[in-house]
Amino acid sequence: MPDGAQRKAEEKSNLSKVLLNFAFRPTLNLISTKENSIKITFNLILSLPYPEFFPDLYTMMQDYIFEIQLKVRDYECDIQGVVNNAVYQSYLEHARHEYLQSKNISFKALTEKNILLMVSRIEMDFKQSLTSGDVFTVKLRLERQGLKMVFFQDIFRLGDGALCLKGKVEAIAKVEGKLSRGEIFDTLNL
Repeated sequence: MPDGAQRKAEEKSNLSKVLLNFAFRPTLNLISTKENSIKITFNLILSLPYPEFFPDLYTMMQDYIFEIQLKVRDYECDIQGVVNNAVYQSYLEHARHEYLQSKNISFKALTEKNILLMVSRIEMDFKQSLTSGDVFTVKLRLERQGLKMVFFQDIFRLGDGALCLKGKVEAIAKVEGKLSRGEIFDTLNL
């Protein structure tokens, strides 16, 4: 008789197979008409299963352009022994800054030219907690949306691949004190 953990793992494995089949098997419907012609309707349903249960599949379906590996330090944890919610924002910011540095973009140099990049909105969906000593990866991808550059950032724990946080950070730019229409993002080759 399997114990609770083993049964849960088997259920997860079976659910994974079902969801993968659902996600990638197209359906084909044949419809006959009075004129003996056949109308074919082809539906390809791509659905992304819950990322916290299938982090590898979730990761494969994202177009990450940058990632950085970090480690949780003791002082980042609260009295409950997990990383404090505010610290996750620092992780996301550090990853964005490292990405910009990898593209040879200096915040200091931009500021000296009176170009200010700033966060206008941030959303964080907490999935699982990180604890002291956990090694994790922050991955990001970008999308230009009008005036904004949107950073989609995900945090994965390396030990088990668990998705710990999904973040969406909207950034705007001011040039010479005025809100940019976003063209500065094009010139930065992000």
